[in-house]
Amino acid sequence: MSVIVTIREPTGLISYNFAMQDARASRESLGLWIRENKVYKVFTTLNQYHRLQTDVSTADAVALPMGRVVLRGGRVTLPPRTPGGPPRVSSGFIQITPLFRGTQFTLQHGAGTFMQILSQLPPDNVEVTKRIVRGCAAARAIGLQDPQGFINSAAYDPIVFFDIHTGITPETGQVRQSAAAEQMFAIAQDAHAVRMETVSSGAVYYNTYGYR
Repeated sequence: MSVIVTIREPTGLISYNFAMQDARASRESLGLWIRENKVYKVFTTLNQYHRLQTDVSTADAVALPMGRVVLRGGRVTLPPRTPGGPPRVSSGFIQITPLFRGTQFTLQHGAGTFMQILSQLPPDNVEVTKRIVRGCAAARAIGLQDPQGFINSAAYDPIVFFDIHTGITPETGQVRQSAAAEQMFAIAQDAHAVRMETVSSGAVYYNTYGYR
């Protein structure tokens, strides 16, 4: 049995066919599938579409490292509920993101794992921790809820985030602070300061969007 998602692109209709047995669990969607270095998340309604659009554009405006996030509305066809029954068709959407590699973290259950990952980074690599501070500063600026992502010191963006949910109120543009994002930023600052002390006695300066 499979799920078929049909979307309209400038070049015409495109259909994605996903086998149900290959789905990975997702708290907010039907499931997610991994193919050719991309992650596909399928939603069977449009309830979250505009909110996610707002979250992604808000995150993009502060250069949150998250890769290219594509959201496309379309028709979702699900297998019949009973053998021989008709397929179930609804209006939904698909989210397509890059497949990131590295050490995964989430602050949903505390900051211990995040802190441990940073402590294991190369002690003299100031550029890596500087970029991590910048990424965490962007997360803090938008009130990123339930921050989660990957850390990979070999990547251009050593920290990347996924499942982007911001604290912005679309009607007012005001941002609700995220205690987890604040904590994550403070931990990243500390990790960077330690490495700065390792290689230099110079002062460390931070502004709203991180180390400069």
